[in-house]
Amino acid sequence: MTTQDFMWLAIGLAALIIAGGLLYVFVRVGLLLTQTQATLAKADAKLDQFDVPVMKTMDHIGNIADSVDSMVARVDRVTAVAERAAGAVDKATDAASASIAPTVAKIASLIAGVSAGARSFLTRRGKDNGRDNGSN
Repeated sequence: MTTQDFMWLAIGLAALIIAGGLLYVFVRVGLLLTQTQATLAKADAKLDQFDVPVMKTMDHIGNIADSVDSMVARVDRVTAVAERAAGAVDKATDAASASIAPTVAKIASLIAGVSAGARSFLTRRGKDNGRDNGSN
């Protein structure tokens, strides 16, 4: 056997060892993928069990959201009515104030005038009563 034969024998043996190593790695990867597929199938089965309760819960949440939405719409309508009523009361108050204020001012002026006149009359009469006219 020549050196070249040994070289070809070593190359063949190295290729055989590399092929065996690759075969081992690929078999292990295949087993891992098979195990992963089985695990994913189990997880999928578990998720399918949760499908019905989750859908019922989502329907219930949707109904609650609809109820809340309708309540908010009612509250919005009540608020709008209350705002209109407050505006009407404000207008009525302004109108009443505008119509009452001049009347109150006139009454106050009248009372002040009568009070000033009475004060003037009573003050003068009181002084006249205490004076001596010289007729005695």
